[in-house]
Amino acid sequence: MIDSMVPFHDVFDRELRNAIFHSDYSLYGGELRLTGAKLGVERVYKHDELSVLFNKALAYFETFKILMSTYISSYQIPKIIPVHPDFSNDPEEEAVTIIRKGYGLVGLKDNWTLEQIKRGKIPFRMGRFLRYEVRMLDKNPILAVLPPNRIKRINSILRFLPNFWRKEIIKFIEKRNWV
Repeated sequence: MIDSMVPFHDVFDRELRNAIFHSDYSLYGGELRLTGAKLGVERVYKHDELSVLFNKALAYFETFKILMSTYISSYQIPKIIPVHPDFSNDPEEEAVTIIRKGYGLVGLKDNWTLEQIKRGKIPFRMGRFLRYEVRMLDKNPILAVLPPNRIKRINSILRFLPNFWRKEIIKFIEKRNWV
């Protein structure tokens, strides 16, 4: 995805970014004026110039989001990945992707069997997991496919209920560690 960075150069303006971040600008009429001392000279952006820049940046951001979600969802089954030699000196060490059904890639973990873990192999995992998924992975260290997102399913039902019922149902669900 190296080519995905090419449009970034067209939308990234270091001076404008720094001015906005440090509040070194002023709005006057249809202009945005940069007032930072590092510029040496005042820089003025006309309304049309800013609109083009913001729209390009928004288009780049939306495109990047679509690329990321497409890439994440392309993982439908776990995939074994060799680890870098700097990660581990163990020639048997491999990583495996962790997949959430209906979503795709959520993490990465060791590919040890239970027997190898009992013999002293050190397991690892990293990713973005929901609370109940962490409990599932703790119980079963060889698990690599997680069920569909329960919270998303529960929220799709709760949105049709009145607020006072939602609150009570959420308390009930949380008390039983369902999520």
